[in-house]
Amino acid sequence: MFEICTFIVDHPTGRILFSYKIHMTSGKHIEFTEELTLPKPLDESLTNEPSVMKTLSALHMLLGTSYFKMYAPELITHPYTLSKIEADFWHSIYTKGMGEFYYVNNLDPWKLQPFEYNTLQSPPLLLEHKTRPNLQLKALVLHGGGKDSLTSVEIVRDSGVNFDLFSLNISPIQELAAQAVGQDVRVVKRVVDQHMVAMTQSGQAYSGHVPISVIYAFVALLYALIHGYDSIIASNEAGADYGNVNYHGMQVNHQWAKSLEAERLTQQYISNVITENVSYFSLLRPFHEIKIVEMFSRFEKYFTSFSSSNHHFTIQDGKSLRWDLSYSKGKVEFVFALFAAFLPKEKVMTIFEEDLFARSDVLPRYQELLGRKGVKPLDCVGTSEETAVAMYVAHQGGEYKGEPVMSYFEKEILPSVSGNIKKMQDQVLSYGNDSGIPGIFKDALLRAYSGQKAYSSS
Repeated sequence: MFEICTFIVDHPTGRILFSYKIHMTSGKHIEFTEELTLPKPLDESLTNEPSVMKTLSALHMLLGTSYFKMYAPELITHPYTLSKIEADFWHSIYTKGMGEFYYVNNLDPWKLQPFEYNTLQSPPLLLEHKTRPNLQLKALVLHGGGKDSLTSVEIVRDSGVNFDLFSLNISPIQELAAQAVGQDVRVVKRVVDQHMVAMTQSGQAYSGHVPISVIYAFVALLYALIHGYDSIIASNEAGADYGNVNYHGMQVNHQWAKSLEAERLTQQYISNVITENVSYFSLLRPFHEIKIVEMFSRFEKYFTSFSSSNHHFTIQDGKSLRWDLSYSKGKVEFVFALFAAFLPKEKVMTIFEEDLFARSDVLPRYQELLGRKGVKPLDCVGTSEETAVAMYVAHQGGEYKGEPVMSYFEKEILPSVSGNIKKMQDQVLSYGNDSGIPGIFKDALLRAYSGQKAYSSS
C-alpha cells in the first residue's frame, strides 16, 4: 500500500514538507519526505485561504507519483475527502499520467484501485469564490530554457501582457536563456527524497516517467496564488497528443502530461476545485513542433543560449553541456532535423556544434522518428510526418547531401513520401486549435504564425 501522509508548512522559511509511506507486505514501512521551498517566507494567512490549501493538497497528491512508482501497489490511501471531479482527476494522473512507467516496467495500469469519493462533497469553489479587485493582467511563463518557452516569451511580449518567468528548480541553461530574455526567473526549489533516488538507481525499486508537466503547472499555481498572477502559460504543442504505443488498452504517451487531454483536465480541476481567478493554458497548442521551430528561427539572439536537450532536467552530472546525445532518446535528433529545415547549415552548427546527419550511429533513431522501425521514441518528439517534412526541406537545400542520415532518407523514405509531401506540409505547418487560449494573445499568435512581426535578432 502507498500512503500519502501529511504536509507541513514552515512559514518563516517558505519550506513545505510532504511525507509519504510505502507499506510492505512484511508489515514494515519506508518513509519518504519531499521538499518545496518558496523564494520568500510564506504569510500564514495565505495558507488559510481555501484555494492555497487545495493547491497544497493537490501538490501532495501529485508529488506522490515519484514514490508510488517505486513499487506501484494496487491501493493508494490519503487524508483527503474527494469530490468525484477530484477522484476522476487523480485516477487519470496515476494511470494515463504514468502510462509510460507501466509500459516500460511491464505492469498492468488497471490494477490500481479507483480513488474513492464522497457524493456529498462539493468543490470548495462552490462554497467560496474571491475575486481580487483591480487585478492587472499578469502572467507566469513556464521557463524551460528551450525553443518552445522562448517562442512563448516573444509572443507574450508582442501581446503587451505583463509577464514573469517561472521555473521549478533551475539549471545553468535556463539561467543563460533568461539572461537572453532579459528577465530574472521566479524559482521554487524542489528536493526529492534522496533515499528514493538511491533505491531506484540501485535497482531496489522501479523507476520511470511521471507526469512532470502537470507537477510544474500546480507548483506554478501555488506561486501564482501567493503573488497575484492570473495566468500560467505553458508551451506544449499539438504533437504532444500523439502517443507511442498501445498497451493494456491504453494509449501510452510519453508526452501525456503535455497533451490537450491533460491540459483540459488540469484546467477543469483548477477552475472547479481551486479557483476561477487563475487560468492555465498552452500558448503553442495550435502548432506542431516543426512550426514552432520555424517561428523560433527568427530569434537569432537565442541561438547560443538555449537548449532542447532534456538532460538539463535530470539529477545527472554534465549539465554544463548544451546537448547530450547519450541521454537523448530521440529529442536531440528530432530537433536537429527541424532546425536543418529552416536554417543554413552554418547556423545549425552554431546551435548544435556538430552535424548529426553525418553520424551513422544515430541512423536507427531517425528510423524510429520516421516510423520505419520500432515505436515512436519515448521522448518529447513530434510525429513521423514532421520528421519527414523537415528532412524533405533539408534535402531540397542540398547542404547535407551524401551524409549517412540524409542518404538513408533520400533512398528509403523520399520515394514513398514525395507524392504526398505537400499534404503533409500543410498538415504539420497549419494553425490548429486555439480554443483554450485567451483572446488577448490571439493577435500576437497570428502574427507569429504568419511572420508579420518584425522581430529583432539582437
